[in-house]
Amino acid sequence: MLGAGLSVSSGGGGVGTALGLTGTFGYLLGGPIVHWVHGHAAPGFGDLAIRLFAPGVMAIVGIIPGAIIGGQISSCNENGDVPALNCGFLWGFVAGAVVGYLGAIALDASVLAWEPAPPVSPAGTATAPAFTLAPIVRMARESDGSSRPVIGVGGTF
Repeated sequence: MLGAGLSVSSGGGGVGTALGLTGTFGYLLGGPIVHWVHGHAAPGFGDLAIRLFAPGVMAIVGIIPGAIIGGQISSCNENGDVPALNCGFLWGFVAGAVVGYLGAIALDASVLAWEPAPPVSPAGTATAPAFTLAPIVRMARESDGSSRPVIGVGGTF
């Protein structure tokens, strides 16, 4: 949205266009790529479909209340250039698109983005992964009393 606003305000400037395209592709492909990387192809394609169609469908649905509300507001456009009904169509369309955009993200996070629970051993504790890595950051004391930083990686395998 910021990229689109910058592009419009600067007369189609390159920075606004780049930000707008980055945001659009991040919205459309960010969630599905995470699903695909985790090996969940079906939820990834479902998420992509939801992200593609939800804003458009909700924008069309938003036209109806927008027209009803806009038709009753006489000061929707102070210059009088656009009839109030058309102004209501526009605001309903935009509000519906925003609801669809946010709804697609919320639906992905609440329904699609769940990992299966780790297997439980017979004793009732979760089994440890076969390979782990962890960062190590500490201060090591030298024999003369001074200290130095130590940075490394430790793990199990």
